[in-house]
Parts: sequence; C-alpha cells; structure tokens
Amino acid sequence: MMKIKLTDFALRHFDTKFGGTKILNHTANEFQNRIDDAFNTKMQLTPLIRGRGLGTMFVFDGYAPFCKLLAITNFTDARVGSLPITLENYQYIRSGYSARRDDELPVFSRWLELPLGRPKADWLVLVLYSHKQLVLEAALNMSATEIQAEIPDCDYGIVAILGQSHPEEEPMKPETMIRNAGYNTKEYQEKALQDFRKMWKNAEMVTRKHTDDLPEGLYDNDIKSILSLQGTIVGGSGVPFSKEEYLKSVEFWDKNCTVK
Repeated sequence: MMKIKLTDFALRHFDTKFGGTKILNHTANEFQNRIDDAFNTKMQLTPLIRGRGLGTMFVFDGYAPFCKLLAITNFTDARVGSLPITLENYQYIRSGYSARRDDELPVFSRWLELPLGRPKADWLVLVLYSHKQLVLEAALNMSATEIQAEIPDCDYGIVAILGQSHPEEEPMKPETMIRNAGYNTKEYQEKALQDFRKMWKNAEMVTRKHTDDLPEGLYDNDIKSILSLQGTIVGGSGVPFSKEEYLKSVEFWDKNCTVK
C-alpha cells in the first residue's frame, strides 16, 4: 500500500501564525486520516486522474526525481496561496525578509495582504518528497536514532500544502530555487574541504595500486554529493540551480503574488 504521511515540517500549515496556506478546521491527525481514506492498495504515484475518495486527483512529477505533486479537491477551509497581480490589489502588496525555519537564512519576499481576506481554494496541492530524500536531508544534522524518530514510516512525506484555484503546478519561487542550490557559506566551504580531503586520500590509495586501470568517472557520485551539501546546509534540498527553470519562475511570480 502506498503510504503518504505528513512530516513535522508540514505541521506549520496547521498553525494560526503560519504565513502560507493554513488549515484550521482540521487537526493534523484528521487531515492525515482524510488523505489515508483517499488511497487504496492499488494507488500508485504515476500521472493519473482518479475520481475516488476525496474526488478527482492529479499526480504529477515535481521539480526533482524525488518530488511528486498530488492535487486533490479542497476539503478544508484553506484559502488560495497566490493571486495574479492586478490594478485593484497592487496597493496591498507588502515585502520583507523571512525564513521558514530557525536554521535557514531569511530571504526577501513579497505578498498580498487583502483587506477582505482570501478566496477559498478549489484545490490542495501536496508537495511530496520520497522517504529516501527525507532521510538524506535529515542525516546532515541528526543521528540515526533521531532520524528514525522524526521521519515518518512512509513512501512519500508531505512537506508542503498549497491552496490553489487550479490543480496545475505553480513554479517554485526564485528565492526557493536559490536556497535549494545553496549559498557559498563558510559552513559549506569547511564541509566541502573535509570531504574533498577524504576523497583525495582515497584516490591516492587507489591510483597507487591501479595506476593504469582507473575507471573513468570514479568520483562523479562523490563530487555530486559534496556539491549538494551547499543547498542542504542552508535548509534546501540540494537540487542544482537551473537558469531555465529560474527564468520561468521569474516570469510567473513577476505577475503573481503570494497571499497572506
């Protein structure tokens, strides 16, 4: 049976103080039960449209191989998380610096503060990370025991809930892309140096024994793992920066704005 569970990180959506999509007429446990009811033993995370449980569902690929997006009809009081910028609402745009967690660097963002509140969302888009990715991101700052206690027993974990007027994917924000790719911090430089020293030492031992038979690309995976640390250290997923995807994001978020 495909298991999709709320992560601790997603619990912020049930907090009245959270600035993003809030769900206040369901507890986290009640929400989890509704999601469980929507799936049966044959449900697979592949592109599909299915009228079952909570109504129509759309499942599609996310921004990385470990990420899936599940769009379901909204069964909560959640409001839309973004709206197109218009002449009527332009005056309500606000901006500032904020971080999602204490261990993240605050980034500049803007949002709408509408005097009459937000319209109710027609859809909930759940951002899902594979269990392996959840473990990899947690492994940087947690012990094996802590990881087992915090990461739910699941195939995919819900890391974000987005209230939308449509089921299609909205581009990730530019500042989130930069966070995922990472910043050139002192912490990253020190960690990278330690790992490169280990790699060089191992490489020297190998080349001394097999100087004429060194496999091409022997350290490719090691190098990729080291580079991904740059993003995970500052609270991102470590996914490399894509100029093409960044420009698509800028085009969308230049005309749309988060609603608080």
